[in-house]
Parts: sequence; structure tokens; C-alpha cells
Amino acid sequence: MRSPVIVALDVNSKPQLQALLAHLDPMRCRVKIGKELFTSLGPDAVDLCHAGGFEVFLDLKFHDIPNTCAGAVRAAAGLGVWMVNVHCSGGPQMLEAAREAIDASAHQPLLIGVTVLTSMQPVDLERMGIHHSLDEQVDRMAALAQAASLDGVVCSAREAARLRAMHGDKFCLVTPGIRPLWAESNDQARIVSPNDALNAGSTHLVIGRPITQAADPQAALARIFEEI
Repeated sequence: MRSPVIVALDVNSKPQLQALLAHLDPMRCRVKIGKELFTSLGPDAVDLCHAGGFEVFLDLKFHDIPNTCAGAVRAAAGLGVWMVNVHCSGGPQMLEAAREAIDASAHQPLLIGVTVLTSMQPVDLERMGIHHSLDEQVDRMAALAQAASLDGVVCSAREAARLRAMHGDKFCLVTPGIRPLWAESNDQARIVSPNDALNAGSTHLVIGRPITQAADPQAALARIFEEI
């Protein structure tokens, strides 16, 4: 069974990226390239990770008109990434266009929809004119993703059990906000331990600072496996 851990590469320079990759094992984790790193290095960041043997989750959260979003995910597929994501709030047509673009590509990464950002609270939805609960908004976005044949969603691990029951075993649940029992919570308010997240139904655990800011990232990753 492949490791559920995805290490968030929250760096912004080539030397930092190379140093971090040198302290990780591609057999024990995948890696996530987000907006900061990709804006800094572009496709070179993906190439460096692939050269190190790592599968890449390209976390750029595409959200645009259907044609533009489809072109973006098509370009991501061309980079050979393992997973790419889009915002479910872009609507059914955008999600369907993204799905069609992936299906027509020679390389077909997993296509994942972002439900509601894990930093958002009910008051944020209210200020945006969304007057139902946060849980209901997550459920609606996940339903849009499944209806468009996406492979799964990004969600809070606190929502994983409910979404697993609603969408079945094959639906990927990618959960950030994961903190080992021994790690600092940092700026995350709604954190879940790796073991609790997996027991709730998460399929992939996005973990950043407890690994990347450790004196020995590989040892930190080993501690997470022991905890699991």
C-alpha cells in the first residue's frame, strides 16, 4: 500500500527545494507543490520533484471560466503530475470541462475538487452571501464534484467520515490541517491527528511544517508512520 502522506513543499527557491527533497524518501511520501513554489520556479519545481522520484500533487486550485480551467488542467496533465485540483465553486460546467480535458490527455492525473477552504468559518460564508451551514456547503460542493466524475475532494478531516459515508470508498478525500500528536499546532485552528484522519476516512494526508521544519524531515516522517 502506498503511503498516504503528502508533504507540502512550502519553500520558494531552488536551493531550498533541493535541500528538502534530499531529506525525503519518495517511497514514503508524495509531495505537494502550491502557489508560492510554483509561482517562484514554475514547471521546474515539478521537474525537480520528478527527478527525485516523487509523485506530485499540483495544488493550484484552478477556478476560472470552463475553457480556461480546462486548458490549465490539460497543461498540468502535460507536466506528468499525479494529482491536480480545481475549485468546486467554479460550478458544474467548469468541473465537467476539467474532467473532459483530463480524460482527453495522454497522461491522466487524479482530478480533485476543493470544497471549502479549511481556513474558512461560518461567518465567512455569511459575509459571502451563503446562508446555509458550512457543513451543508461542503456537502453541496462534494456532490458537484462527484456528479462531474471528479476523483475526490479536498476537505477537512473533520468532514471525512460524513463524506466517506455519502460518496463511497473510491472517492478520494485529501485532508490538510493534519498535525501529529507531538507537533505544534502553529496557525491551524481545526487540526486532526494522522491516525484520527485515516480512521475517519481520509485517503491522503497533507502535512507540512511538522516535517519540513523538522531538524530531520525523514525522522519526522518516520515518527508519523509510528503514530499511524
